[in-house]
Amino acid sequence: MTQRFYSQFVEHYLEQLLSPLGTVAVSGLITDEERRGIVLFLPQEVVQTEEHSLRLLTKVAQCDCSIEVYCEPIDETDVRNCLRKLFSVFSTLNCQAEAEGKTLEENDLPRLWIVVPSASSELLNNFGANLELENWSTGIYFLPDIFRLSIVAVDELPMTAETLWLRILGKGETQRQAFTELLTLPENNEFRQNTIRLLANWRVLLQEQDNLTQDEQELMMNLSLIEKL
Repeated sequence: MTQRFYSQFVEHYLEQLLSPLGTVAVSGLITDEERRGIVLFLPQEVVQTEEHSLRLLTKVAQCDCSIEVYCEPIDETDVRNCLRKLFSVFSTLNCQAEAEGKTLEENDLPRLWIVVPSASSELLNNFGANLELENWSTGIYFLPDIFRLSIVAVDELPMTAETLWLRILGKGETQRQAFTELLTLPENNEFRQNTIRLLANWRVLLQEQDNLTQDEQELMMNLSLIEKL
């Protein structure tokens, strides 16, 4: 049940952040066992990342993409399933282009971003995922270009204003620090109040549940930071 609440939070959260930048579609198919929130995003235009308050999240959303946020670490099977779905999308897009007499360039294909609280070195090595520190921060891993897939390990992101909106999707101390930073933002920040409202709703839903796991109890403690707002 609590996993479903997490997935709902993720989808509503990303929808309210990204809607000003383009078209957002959420999965809308969330079961009690759902481990992730899924958002499809189509940007209206290129946004200057350094000038936008969402910073790193804006950079992620520079082109057509799917963002899948997991509430727990993933394994090789999860990544293979994501790749399988992504290849199916590629096939559909290529068939449509051929029917219209067009050829799709690599950059015309959407990118899949998998956001996880943490990612093991073994998992990253098995898929040949590497950092690209010339253009991206630590914590952002890219599979070989042919796959159009990236993994964001939230616990490895630097604790800076640039990464705040992604670190809110982390766990434990990473998330707690992000919540603290969120509360210090000016009250007129365009995303602050809506995010606090979504977090407060999430906390209310969790309070109504029995037998919370240790991770969920830690989440409740983090969410208590916003209790008096």
